Amino acid sequence: MQSAAALSTHPIASHATGDVIADILDLGRPSPDLAIVFATSAFSGASEDILRAIDVLLNPKKLLFVSSSGVIGAGSEVDGNAALSLWSYWSETLEDDVAFVGLDEGLAGVDYLSTRQLATAQTVIVLADPSVPMVTQTIDSLCELRTNKVISGGLLSGSNGTPAIQDSTGRSFGCVAVAFQTTAAEAMLAHGSAPLAGPMTITSSTGAMVCE
Repeated sequence: MQSAAALSTHPIASHATGDVIADILDLGRPSPDLAIVFATSAFSGASEDILRAIDVLLNPKKLLFVSSSGVIGAGSEVDGNAALSLWSYWSETLEDDVAFVGLDEGLAGVDYLSTRQLATAQTVIVLADPSVPMVTQTIDSLCELRTNKVISGGLLSGSNGTPAIQDSTGRSFGCVAVAFQTTAAEAMLAHGSAPLAGPMTITSSTGAMVCE
């Protein structure tokens, strides 16, 4: 597995998009297997244009746009201001390694094939709009489905009323799981690196999900 991230804080969406695309192209890598662009709410209304530009110029196999109040990329954190972060992933296998599984209706609304993908995937990242009904129950159900396997991700906010998550086909999600079939990943501390923020204390949780 190889991945790379690029970040732009240019206040104009087209310029910011060009910045992050150029940074990834400069790596000289082939088209990524997956590209996820994280945008602050200032750019949420330009999602279709941003997706189109990345799709044409980077041509990733899978592409996702995620809007939230803040983004992280290239060693920096931006919260509340205009910013665009592009994460690109290259699989080590020739197989179709990545799948998007919509979870707006929970696991009950997922077909058998997608359920198997979620159960057997090496890594699952869940991204969700906190206003989606039963999102905490969905995460708990995923934890039960994937016993002893890591699930990572987070809840999004600040999309200014536009869909928080969209793919390159125009499909919108309230909750989506990104399933990596052959790539194993884990959450860990990076010792010796500078923290992006100060220490935080968990004060509230619901099931397997941290709320505050």
